[in-house]
Amino acid sequence: MSGIFGGKKESSKSYNVNNQMLTNSLGGTTGAVGESYNAIKALLGGDSSGFNRYKDAAGYNFAAQQGSQGVLANGAARGLLRSGSTGKGLVSFGQKLSDQYLDSYLQRLNGMGQLGLGAAGVLANTGQVSESKSKSKPGIAGLLGGLLGGIGAG
Repeated sequence: MSGIFGGKKESSKSYNVNNQMLTNSLGGTTGAVGESYNAIKALLGGDSSGFNRYKDAAGYNFAAQQGSQGVLANGAARGLLRSGSTGKGLVSFGQKLSDQYLDSYLQRLNGMGQLGLGAAGVLANTGQVSESKSKSKPGIAGLLGGLLGGIGAG
């Protein structure tokens, strides 16, 4: 019946023309989401090896040594080198320094994860191509409409 009354055939397809090229360029970056998640998960699970490697690379030992020498020199200048207040100052300095480095480490892991999410968004949204094709057959209704339109115009 649809052949007599006409009909319409439609087809569409969608694909990403840049996906392979961008995957090659950004593929390592998208993995940063998992890497940062795993590093944070390990740290919260008690594995501080990643944090310790970060501290070593970021100069923690030098900062700790310089700060400790400053606290000791201050205590010696006041005549309190072997006092409780100098010991308390050393502990306080060490805790604050560790907190600063931990905060920096977590911020960098978060930034790494954000880069990965951004790269994944680029991969998902660029180069999208969509094609639609439509074919119509006029059928008898189109023929009658054309004939009647021509009679009324003459």
